[in-house]
Amino acid sequence: MQLVRVLALGAWLVLLVIVAAVSLAFAGSRIGETRNSSYGATWDEFTASWGGEIVVEPPAFSLAWSETVLQTDAVLKERVEVVQPRTAPVPVVDIDLSAELEQSHREYGSLSFNAFESRHVDVYRVINDTPHEGPLRVTVGWPSGASILTDYTVVVDGAGVASPKLGEEFELVPVFSPGSSALVALTWATKGADQFTYRLSAFRKRVLPHARARLAVNSDRFTLLRFGLNHTRVNEGGGSVVEFDLPNFSTTQDIGLRFVSQRRDLEFASLVVGQAPLAVVIFLASILVWSQVLRVRFLAFHYLSMTVTVVSYFVFMSYLVRWFGTWPSVGAAGTITGVLAAALAPPIFGRAFALRVVAPYLLAFTVLFSLLFLLPTLRGIAVLSYVFVAGATLLVATVRSNLAQWPILQGDPARE
Repeated sequence: MQLVRVLALGAWLVLLVIVAAVSLAFAGSRIGETRNSSYGATWDEFTASWGGEIVVEPPAFSLAWSETVLQTDAVLKERVEVVQPRTAPVPVVDIDLSAELEQSHREYGSLSFNAFESRHVDVYRVINDTPHEGPLRVTVGWPSGASILTDYTVVVDGAGVASPKLGEEFELVPVFSPGSSALVALTWATKGADQFTYRLSAFRKRVLPHARARLAVNSDRFTLLRFGLNHTRVNEGGGSVVEFDLPNFSTTQDIGLRFVSQRRDLEFASLVVGQAPLAVVIFLASILVWSQVLRVRFLAFHYLSMTVTVVSYFVFMSYLVRWFGTWPSVGAAGTITGVLAAALAPPIFGRAFALRVVAPYLLAFTVLFSLLFLLPTLRGIAVLSYVFVAGATLLVATVRSNLAQWPILQGDPARE
């Protein structure tokens, strides 16, 4: 009879863990910027109007000319002269990028986003390294993520281009002689959110003689996309200036920055909820072991109440973080879970067990467990050590107890 009772309780706990894992997986799928989440839908609507993550592709310069070649005419059966158009890419030998970004929080749909407005001056020096002469042309692409582009001008050697285009090729210089160079300056402004990137890696197939970049930001709450590029950063008066100076280089890295944004909170919530089933398992195991060691009797059905309590913390936290950020969400979810536990645990286990076991383990595997994922480094070893200590504590308690006196092995499991 005792064996059947133990197996039935084990099956019941496994079922609870499975249901909890499925519920947490569903909650995890709702975190982030997917269209099926509240935050994701609002983010899509905001970026469609204001602008999203800005990615700038360098312009592509080319030289066009014509060549006369001899070909055999299929009808006349003799050699005739044919004029054929030719094009060749024109190399960039110097880049000077300047960007001013003004970051601010924009409210939309009761959510706050890290928006920015930016002004840019991108200067390129190109040289005709071919023996041919012809018009210099350029194709300037639309910045990815941008919904509006203003103050767009193109200046070549101090003279403005009358009708600059975007997304299609247009002429810069009518006659670009062999060995000559041109200084092309693009000025423009746009709006975006969260991240700005300049695709310096587009030049990775050749060695670029020189590139400079200066990013002036009115905030210091950002991280560089790639810190491996040689740079200096000066923080002053709440703002920051980052300067890059790269001589004779080739790279697969891009220049850019990412503002500290709410999406970092979403990444935190996703990590926590992804590991939450482990917290549920240890919490239920703690209730099981300590209730047997301390000889506290209660109905097996009440494990469901404790499962709902611990799962509710992760569900509330994963939802609230989209609206209020990490710390307020952890605090609010912890408070809600604490109130729920205070209402359920004492009538089920008794006041003493609720305070000595349920409360500390619930705190340890909800709020404190979540905070482990805020560690910038050694996060994995911290979580592993945390779980190991909890498991070792339960193992020691089990070994030091008299298994023959465990209530589950003695008659009616109902609480006395």
